[in-house]
Amino acid sequence: MKSKKDIGDLENEFFDTHVAYSIVALANLITLNTMKNILAETQLSVNEWRILRMTYIYNSISAADVINIFGLDKTTTSRAISKLGEAKLIKLSVNPRDKRQTYILLTAAGKRLHDKIILRDNISDESIEKILSRQEIRSFHKTMNKLRLHVKDMLNVVY
Repeated sequence: MKSKKDIGDLENEFFDTHVAYSIVALANLITLNTMKNILAETQLSVNEWRILRMTYIYNSISAADVINIFGLDKTTTSRAISKLGEAKLIKLSVNPRDKRQTYILLTAAGKRLHDKIILRDNISDESIEKILSRQEIRSFHKTMNKLRLHVKDMLNVVY
């Protein structure tokens, strides 16, 4: 009879043998940490925070850019943008040259909330990165970019 493995052994075996599921599981753990330790005092969802942060970084961003960068679906993105707008954390601006395109801009309240949250978020990011060497980080980014491009190509394949 096979001996029963403890959860730590199963988790390590899983991460050692399943690339796609390992990425999803790690992303879920990072999301849980973000919700518990960074966003707990706010009313923001993780997707709302991502949009707020990206809007801050780029000064303005379109919903299409958010969808492309994060791989979110249109409904999730639209819902998050609507909630941020209702909370007066963002405002929308129509591109005068192309009325089909709308840009997301931070309001003063959105910037204040961003500035309040970003310190904890940066500490979390730094905590993850400091356990890796520079070479591991470079290798990680190279591997993730390769996987990202491949998975984007997969979206156009019918199985």
